[in-house]
Amino acid sequence: MKTYLFFLAFLLTSLSFSQEDISWDDDEEPTDKSVVSFLDTRVVNGQSTEVLEPKTLDFRVSHKFGDMATAGAYHRLYGLDNSSDIRIAFEYGVFKNFNIGLGRSKGAGPLTEVFDGFAKYKILQQNDKMPLSLTVVGAAYASGAVGDTLSYTVTNYSDFSNRFSYYTQLLVSTNIKDWVTVQLAPGLSYRNLVYNQDQNALFSLGGSLKMRITKKIALLTEYFYTFRNQNTFLGTEFVNPLGFGIEIKTHAHVFQINITNARGFGEGQFIPYTSSKYADGEFRLGFKISRHFNF
Repeated sequence: MKTYLFFLAFLLTSLSFSQEDISWDDDEEPTDKSVVSFLDTRVVNGQSTEVLEPKTLDFRVSHKFGDMATAGAYHRLYGLDNSSDIRIAFEYGVFKNFNIGLGRSKGAGPLTEVFDGFAKYKILQQNDKMPLSLTVVGAAYASGAVGDTLSYTVTNYSDFSNRFSYYTQLLVSTNIKDWVTVQLAPGLSYRNLVYNQDQNALFSLGGSLKMRITKKIALLTEYFYTFRNQNTFLGTEFVNPLGFGIEIKTHAHVFQINITNARGFGEGQFIPYTSSKYADGEFRLGFKISRHFNF
């Protein structure tokens, strides 16, 4: 109930602020004929090629509920009674094409109490002379939870460095006829502590598709394939994350509703540790709210 009340209060506050904010005009066309590939700096789970404008602060609240179609899901209001993960974060446009961000997630097994930080730089901007946008992202993740003493788990924090993992990604997107955007996102995860026979360095390849319905509404789909030697560790089979979403942009914030099998937020969680399967009803509803403040 507290989650629902917070979500409602935040949404109403965002709507009231947006009546006065004139710094982010949806109807203005870029003077340099640059192309806006996505409405937000995120797609569903992963990053997009978009970055914040300089001196723009982005306050983000993201929430994932419980499984929607498992046995007895109607008793839990199809997952709405449960919380898979919650993330609250601040991101900032330091200067043109360069963003930094800090966030904290509840965590969604095996990692909990996850702190994250990232830096993001847009190298190329699609326009009438450049056919694509190119962005690079580097991120770090750390668990603040109390560790266990079992040597074969990934939550044994006897060595402080075991708490950390890292992620580097290259994002390439292009608009097709102004209403379809395609993005590829090759990336490399590095985890200091992994399961026995798992690999510390894990390559992945993400693919995203955005279809614009109106100027302020778009449909999204996103998939990440992980290149790992095996998928099952300690009886848990890890699978590739797949998500769908619809995003709506207002004058000063972006609101998204999504469905995904990934339980956690951040590439440090959803790329190596997604184990929920659509075929078993293990997918969940989620939402994201991004509110911009200009200084």
